[in-house]
Order: sequence, then structure tokens, then C-alpha cells
Amino acid sequence: MPRRSASAGSAYLITLVVLVVLTMLALALSFATQTEMLVGSNERVLQRAFYAAESAVHLAAARTLERHDKCPARERFQDVPRGQPGWLAQAELEVDAVVPVADPPCEYCQVNEATEYSAHAFSRVSHALSVRGRLVGRGGEAVALKSVTALLDVQPWSDNLIPVCAEETP
Repeated sequence: MPRRSASAGSAYLITLVVLVVLTMLALALSFATQTEMLVGSNERVLQRAFYAAESAVHLAAARTLERHDKCPARERFQDVPRGQPGWLAQAELEVDAVVPVADPPCEYCQVNEATEYSAHAFSRVSHALSVRGRLVGRGGEAVALKSVTALLDVQPWSDNLIPVCAEETP
């Protein structure tokens, strides 16, 4: 019977160890990719909630400028992203009261000079507002929530145009 050398079968063991190492690397890469996909998906949902909150800032600014309405508001609309027909959520926008924080005289307003408008004192008013944008899923649970605080600077502004909020009326 021929004698076997001491290195017989070592190629088999080396191949087996290399395959085990490559399998472990492939599994680690698979888990890392899956985690990155989940993080990216969550980031996209949070970004949609931020955009909803940002749209609430624009809603409050438009209501304040158009109707001089500084009352709290709540809006709701469907949120269906383009290219994702399976995603169906509602975006809920909450606007706290728009609060004037500073109202110095409007230095550059020509209406404060001796004209027919000089009976009203116009000023430059800085308003603080806080809004929340919340995405609500199909089951009614909150998927994401973002809050935004903004400062809205408006000039010229007349205090004679400010209506009273419905909650404040007797």
C-alpha cells in the first residue's frame, strides 16, 4: 500500500475554510444591505413628515397674509407618493396660534407718511408659529411626526385687520 503524504487532504480543508469565510461575508453583506434599506425607508417617511410640516408653515403664512387669521388650525389630506400606489397615508397638519412677538414701526413703509393711510399706524410684525406634520397610516397609527417652528416677518401690517379666533369669542 502506498504511503500518504502529510499534506494529503489539506486542499479540501483550505477550500472548506475559504467557503465558510465567503459565506459569512455574504451573510454580513446581506444583513448590512437590509439594514440600510430599512434606514433609507424610514428616512424617506420622516422626510415626507417634514415636508408636511413645512407645508403647514406655508398654510399658516397664507392664512395670516390673506385673511389675517392667526387662529390655530388643523388640516388633513391624502398623501400618495408618485410611483408608490400601494402607499396610502393621511397627512395631518396642526398649526398653533400665530403669535406676534415684535411690532416695531415700519421704517421703510411709505404708508406711514402723510397720506390717506396715515390714520392707521402700519408696522413690521414678526410672528412666531409652531406646526406639526404627522403621517397617519392605514390603521390610524402615527407613522411619523415632525415639528417645525418658524418666524414670519410681515410688513406693512395694520393691527386693525386682525379678527378674533372662534375659540376666543364669548
